[in-house]
Amino acid sequence: MNEDAFLKLISEHNGPIDRRLMRGLLRLLSRAYGGVMRVRNRMFDIGLRRVFEAPVPVISVGNLTTGGTGKTPMVALLVRLLQERGFRPGIVSRGYRSLSEDGNDELRVLQLLCPGVPHVQYRDRVAAAREVSAGGA
Repeated sequence: MNEDAFLKLISEHNGPIDRRLMRGLLRLLSRAYGGVMRVRNRMFDIGLRRVFEAPVPVISVGNLTTGGTGKTPMVALLVRLLQERGFRPGIVSRGYRSLSEDGNDELRVLQLLCPGVPHVQYRDRVAAAREVSAGGA
């Protein structure tokens, strides 16, 4: 489903019955997801899951959508601003859709825009943060 179809699906109030059913299904799924997130958060609250505290300050750059929202250029800007102020930033990212051993487009763009800045891409961002903060990138 592309973005236009999704926007049409969620915004039309007098659409065909399949759209009304889909909106109802999405509403149920969102409630189920909300319930799962409440349980997950409660597990952190009561200590069944541990919070990782990085040994260095962290700035998180994210968005609800993937691709084309300006996250990579924003990271490059933050890196440059931090470097201008005497900090030594590192970059941690999940590494979506890597097409080769050279990494994905995000990694390659940030290597060009932020030369010499450690950048670790792992699905496990805690492990990546540990590696970057230890200087292993």
